[in-house]
Amino acid sequence: MAAAAVLYVGDDVCHRIPVMESAGIVVLRAEYSIAGVRRSLARAKLLSAVTFHNDLFPPARAVVSTAREFSRAPLILFRNPFVECDDRLFDLVLPVGSPAVWSKSLAQTLEESRRICEASRQLRQDCKAARDWSQVLREVSKRNRICPIDEDTIFRPDEGGMLKGRDDGEDS
Repeated sequence: MAAAAVLYVGDDVCHRIPVMESAGIVVLRAEYSIAGVRRSLARAKLLSAVTFHNDLFPPARAVVSTAREFSRAPLILFRNPFVECDDRLFDLVLPVGSPAVWSKSLAQTLEESRRICEASRQLRQDCKAARDWSQVLREVSKRNRICPIDEDTIFRPDEGGMLKGRDDGEDS
């Protein structure tokens, strides 16, 4: 299994990045701006999460919205209770505290994200197989609808229908 990759937005004033890296998480950095987040997300191949913090000030709604728009990864906030912030913008809010506590929650979230991504990949494969099979059935159905007998000419004697060539002496 590949290591989880996390995009850390902003400055790491609480030294969370070394803790995440020591847990085997690949941490990418993003400048705290709309352009910085957009640039970093364009370069990142597959992210397990995008993290923000409100250590000094709350994350700007526009920056968080940019991350939401350009990434399907969960948005995680490292929450300082002394700085007001709209927690509803995030999928997970980790309270500031002991790294042993928040790193466990982070690891669980990253694992859940990995499971969801794997399930999504499997569903995409299943959907493709169903679409392919549906296409085959449509083609078979189209071929089966073609009737080799012209039903309009069967009963017309002048066009070689069933009544043509009767020799039983009856008038046709």
